Amino acid sequence: MAAPNQWGVDGYEGYLNNRVVTLPQLLKESVSHLHVGKWHLGKSPEQIPAARGFERDFSLLEGAGSYWT
Repeated sequence: MAAPNQWGVDGYEGYLNNRVVTLPQLLKESVSHLHVGKWHLGKSPEQIPAARGFERDFSLLEGAGSYWT
């Protein structure tokens, strides 16, 4: 949740925008990349870990997600 003073401000979109490059995207040719854990950086197909350079992932995309239920 963004505060009112953050609404419409770059960097507070609620997802990792395309102006930001992830380490797996930078190092794609060098090593394999796995993401495990929570991902609060976007849920649409172009924002999930697989779209941002991770070859494999076990991610919780929901804010209150649980591995156990």
